[in-house]
Amino acid sequence: MQLILILFTALICSPDETVLTTSSGRQIVGELAAFNENDLLFRQKSQNEPETVGFDQIASIKFVPDPVAPVDDKELCKVQLIDDSTLLATSFQINGGVCTIILANGVLLETDNRNLASVLFKIPVDAQLLDQWDQLKKSPLDAGDALIIDRNGRLDSLEGVIGEITAEKVGFKMDDQSANIGREKIDGIIFYHASGRKLPKPVCQVTLNDRSTLMVRELKYGGEVLNGKVVSGSEYSVPKKFIATMDFSLSRAVWLGEMQPTSRSWTPLIASSAILDKLRSLKLPRANRGFDNRKLELQIRARDGLRGELRSFETGYAMVGGSKIAFSLGAKYERLTGLVGFAPKSGVGGDLKVIIRGDDKILLEMRMEKRSLQSPIEIDLNIKDCDRLVIEVEYYDGRSIGDLIHLCDLKASR
Repeated sequence: MQLILILFTALICSPDETVLTTSSGRQIVGELAAFNENDLLFRQKSQNEPETVGFDQIASIKFVPDPVAPVDDKELCKVQLIDDSTLLATSFQINGGVCTIILANGVLLETDNRNLASVLFKIPVDAQLLDQWDQLKKSPLDAGDALIIDRNGRLDSLEGVIGEITAEKVGFKMDDQSANIGREKIDGIIFYHASGRKLPKPVCQVTLNDRSTLMVRELKYGGEVLNGKVVSGSEYSVPKKFIATMDFSLSRAVWLGEMQPTSRSWTPLIASSAILDKLRSLKLPRANRGFDNRKLELQIRARDGLRGELRSFETGYAMVGGSKIAFSLGAKYERLTGLVGFAPKSGVGGDLKVIIRGDDKILLEMRMEKRSLQSPIEIDLNIKDCDRLVIEVEYYDGRSIGDLIHLCDLKASR
């Protein structure tokens, strides 16, 4: 039933309309009118007067943004603020203690240096380098910033003080010696922060059409422009045409990719007992990485149906035919959302069935055939009072060739 509702909503909504989804799963089609301190005004389609909806009642707002010109990740740098805002930028420069960032969609943002957590000038696709980068970010710095350099496949850090940064050079001081280092020699920078700074909680997460995300504490809307402040205090101003989604459920949600599953299993079509254990260890559902040890990816179809974009995701699961994974939710959540599609490198013969159960109830059961699937499928399920959640991928055509899917951004929220 839930899948039918999703498809029905897609049919009755114009592709250019804004959809507000409440925490209970109710969808309101219309347009955003204004923000107040703790709620917003949303004008429902065919109604004159806007409806007041509290932030605590909202799961998300989905817009239809303008497409952004595709940019190769090799031409982007990834900037993270201390409030977990993540910015994909074509330009990153520091002058006089102020960082100027131009996003891939052209939006310009400025922030004080003290709000910077890290910047990756070269975004790695290899899982080992990503793991090294994540580990370096978690490691405490003694008293200075850290330059990150790739030394033959291993990331190394060099502590000092970051100065001005241009498109070509990075100013760096260490042991009273200063130098301007070519940016092409540096993979990234981790900025030092003294402990003790407290940040307010975000009101919502704003995702832009270039995949940048803003953790927002203040919202204002007027003249088709969203503006206010991010959690770390920097101001932002973004035209509505660049906004993809606004997620108000973060403080009430959990990512399944970050949870410890209660069980994982895989059952082969045919395998001898001698190799079964080894195969099983390779075929079990994998969290936050594909089976190629890279980030989870999906091919996202553009609105015109002619173009596609290979999009990577930070969290989710890779699963093959015959696999199953279970989670204990403790009946604390109301909605399960995410995207599911074939891994881009899966074979063309992929033909499988995805089943999602809440306790003993089937919440979703659908066949996925790669030859006919044009774009990933959106998951939006009612999981109220669900204690145990099970996701299963079954063989459909008696073959396992191409039966490899990515379940991305799986989130349980209340």
